[in-house]
Amino acid sequence: MAKKKSIKKAGKPAPKKQLAKQPAKQPANYFKRIFQIYINSFKDLNNDYFFYVFFDLLFLVFVSLVSYLAGIILTKYTGSLAAFQAMDSVDIQYLTQLKSVIGTIFFVMIVTVLLFIAGWSLAKTFIYNRIYKNKFNWKVFLKFFLSNLGIGIIFVIIMATMPTFVLQSKVPIFGLIVMLVLGYLITIFYILFFKLRKFGKTFSATAYTAVMRIHKYFLPFLICTLTVLIVLGIFSTIIFNISSGTIANIISAIFLLFVIAWARLYLIKIVEYIGYG
Repeated sequence: MAKKKSIKKAGKPAPKKQLAKQPAKQPANYFKRIFQIYINSFKDLNNDYFFYVFFDLLFLVFVSLVSYLAGIILTKYTGSLAAFQAMDSVDIQYLTQLKSVIGTIFFVMIVTVLLFIAGWSLAKTFIYNRIYKNKFNWKVFLKFFLSNLGIGIIFVIIMATMPTFVLQSKVPIFGLIVMLVLGYLITIFYILFFKLRKFGKTFSATAYTAVMRIHKYFLPFLICTLTVLIVLGIFSTIIFNISSGTIANIISAIFLLFVIAWARLYLIKIVEYIGYG
């Protein structure tokens, strides 16, 4: 028997699977978007902006208070150290007291630095939690504190060993480069840390993003840096022409907090646009 030809039922053809459209690489759109984010960063400032400035100001007051108290203690013990050095005779009691004084001086210095880092970490935790609508978490705070402690140690090691492998005439330039690179890395790390809230993911994402997307981040960071320098320079010139001394310094410091708060919000928007990881 002849085989019957299979007859396909007439119907609508199956829709072809369409691939997701990939955004075309258009530099013009990139520059346009960067400019829009820059303009909107001023327009989008709200009441939370003053909250960020307030916590930065609290940290500044905290640092001033701790520095003042540490200065009183160190002045007392350095005076005792000078008195010991002026003594003619040296005995066991002298060495014991000298050791105690030196130990106290180092202890006060270490505690002061730890308080600075803890205050800085706490202020930034409250600020970024408010930005990302996160609840305060002690584990996250502790990880952030330890991260800042590690960053501080790395910075001290680099600056302390710099004269050994850099020509004396090149130290200021190299130091500036180190500070710019660390500032770039720390900014991305802070933003991603409070977005991801995990050290491991944040570290890997920061390392990848900072290197592989530096060509996209260079322009926004340059714009941000120039804006801060120009605005602060103009404001400081005006203030120091009107006033001088401590009052002018205090006003300039407070104004700097407003500028830094804007820069933080601007760079967060940049990271959200360019992406990470």
